[in-house]
Amino acid sequence: MKAALVASPGQLEIASVSLPPPGPGECLIRMRLGAVNPLDTYVEAGLVGSGAPYPRVLGVEGVGEYQGSDVVVFGHGIGTVRHGTWAEYCVAPADALVEVPPGIAPETAATCGVTGATAIRVGLDLADAKPGERVLVLGSSGAVGLAICSLLSGTGIHVTGQTTNPDKAVAVERAGADPLVASDPASFVSQVGRIGPFSVVIDALGADWTSAALGRLSPFGRLVSYGTSAGPEARIDLRSIYRNNITWRGYGGMAEDPARIKDAIKRALVEIAAGRMWIPSGPTMALEDASQAIRATRAHTEVGRIMLRLWG
Repeated sequence: MKAALVASPGQLEIASVSLPPPGPGECLIRMRLGAVNPLDTYVEAGLVGSGAPYPRVLGVEGVGEYQGSDVVVFGHGIGTVRHGTWAEYCVAPADALVEVPPGIAPETAATCGVTGATAIRVGLDLADAKPGERVLVLGSSGAVGLAICSLLSGTGIHVTGQTTNPDKAVAVERAGADPLVASDPASFVSQVGRIGPFSVVIDALGADWTSAALGRLSPFGRLVSYGTSAGPEARIDLRSIYRNNITWRGYGGMAEDPARIKDAIKRALVEIAAGRMWIPSGPTMALEDASQAIRATRAHTEVGRIMLRLWG
């Protein structure tokens, strides 16, 4: 079969491979679409899953067909330490499959393993925002940020969505949030003084964005970190945390219990089917364009996840 292989760190190629037959508790899925995530770029660069043998099929999530039904494929090391979803077929543990309810587009279902589950765990469970509260979402024009904005804005919560790209402010507004265009932390600080304070800050950026946002949290507020796309290090005045009784929570999907992830995927599908969560779809590319998709994902040029078409 045709697949996108990481032959060695930083070397991605399209090649024909043979998968081993499914073992006990495993299934053979005919893949339809593979979503392209920042995590895939880390695996391709050798930053995640480097201890697993090469070559290896890339792709941590996607949607495929199993026993006549569309299924989300995600978790259990798929695309990190075992062959992933960017191929015509994928061998996966049965527990890595979640059936897609009728009416949900494959392009949306293909993002529910990472984007959907993260939005549920971060936006609903860890943020624990209540109607009437004000929430700031840093990095809101990313796929997860938009999903979180749409989840919260429909429940009586006032959401402000920060983006560095003015062209993406329309998507933030479409997700139900008030766009705040700030290209750097200094610009953010100069603008955000007229807003808030916030009960919750949801942070996908890190670096100095985190310390800037802490200054806009109200006493007993919550900070939820789930990414560091601007950088992994920040200078924090710890007094701003303990003097204001701030709770700081972190989320990393790779450390989550697989059963909790599966439950979050199911909940995401329910929210999408009910129209309470919006996950935008990016462009669909051919499998042969996987390297281009990786580059575009690193550059954050698209609104929504890029899809790789695997068949059909």
